[in-house]
Amino acid sequence: MHERFEAVRKQTQAVLARARELYGVDINPIIGFNLTGRVAGWASCKMCRMTNRRVFGLRFNQQLIAGKHFEDIRDETVPHEVAHLVCYARPE
Repeated sequence: MHERFEAVRKQTQAVLARARELYGVDINPIIGFNLTGRVAGWASCKMCRMTNRRVFGLRFNQQLIAGKHFEDIRDETVPHEVAHLVCYARPE
């Protein structure tokens, strides 16, 4: 299971690097594996009141990663959720 989480993290970093090249965004999200139910991934952007900076986050469904949908999450959900972060970082 640990190797699947690492594969999702590695894919996330690869997609973030590509987003940096294409769109000039430098996003370093907090990555969690604490989603449950039928939702595969979740992207968020919140404002930190103390630093007045945006905090980006990605959450993935550990049960789906552990099951037969691992490749779908790695190859489809990760880029989809990173695209949400790019839109949050560059809303124009």
